[in-house]
Amino acid sequence: MLKQRLFFAIAPSPKQIAQLTRLQSLVSTLRVVNPDNIHLTLFYIGQCDEQGKAQICAAMSQQVWPAFEVTLTQLEWWHKPRIICATGVAKDQHLIHIVTTIEKLCIELGFEQSPHAFTPHITLLRKAKQLPLILQAVNIVLPLTLNPQVINLYHSYSTLTGVRYEILRSWPLIN
Repeated sequence: MLKQRLFFAIAPSPKQIAQLTRLQSLVSTLRVVNPDNIHLTLFYIGQCDEQGKAQICAAMSQQVWPAFEVTLTQLEWWHKPRIICATGVAKDQHLIHIVTTIEKLCIELGFEQSPHAFTPHITLLRKAKQLPLILQAVNIVLPLTLNPQVINLYHSYSTLTGVRYEILRSWPLIN
């Protein structure tokens, strides 16, 4: 049975993506995350078959998802995954509710609980051995506040030109 690698995330606005790609352009020695792939993960599901995908979509559709905002305030280098990301703190109670509800729904459907606590972040650069000095000295886009309109279910798949993320389904956030 064919399985897909799935995750829930929100996407920055096109203007915010342009801001983040300007920051990426300051470092030419690292692997840049494709602008089409820039997102903030809410919950990573992992490998999922069609039945599981249908179940999680049905469960998501039975919920009302409140609007929220999240502000990314700093750049960080994460040693183990060797990434540089824009990070923030989950302060908005609606965001915290969404993340915990999605996690609960996924666990009830038999998906694994994430071994990591939720930390709002957007990965910008990969294969980093440290936070480059240019990024320590220049902070041209942060703080960056995201006010998403939808939660997206993404499919992650490999191509000859690298990993791609495709939105399979979206759920509106209600003010």
